[in-house]
Amino acid sequence: MDSVICRICGNDVDRQAGACPHCGSVLGAKAIHRQREKYRTVNLKSDMPTVEECRQKLNAEIHRARADNLKAVKFIHGYGSSGTGGKLRHAVRQSLDSLSRQGQLGMVVYGEDLREQRSTLVKRLPLLKQDLDLNRQNKGVTLVIMK
Repeated sequence: MDSVICRICGNDVDRQAGACPHCGSVLGAKAIHRQREKYRTVNLKSDMPTVEECRQKLNAEIHRARADNLKAVKFIHGYGSSGTGGKLRHAVRQSLDSLSRQGQLGMVVYGEDLREQRSTLVKRLPLLKQDLDLNRQNKGVTLVIMK
């Protein structure tokens, strides 16, 4: 099969197809030249930030992901030492949900929902199938699909 890479989902698609069978996007000339896009993992909790420092880093990483034309970012925020939920987790998710409601993000998937969303996510972004968190429920991470 002579294929191109879909500019939306990154799947290989027959060059003769008018639309991607995976995500439904209309194929154009850009599909031929566009390379597979990557995603990154960002550890927001590594240097023990305050909630405000964490929010600032989160916003900076969202802007950086847009500038780097990434399709997804996985944020590690932890789930709190008590196991019932930490301040960083709640702050990160609150900020991401707000950005999503404003239409600035494509999709926000909490770590505990990754396993049930796995097939949808991998269909949309095949490069995610290598991520180990997609096979488990991890309250300490949140995956963002960029718009």
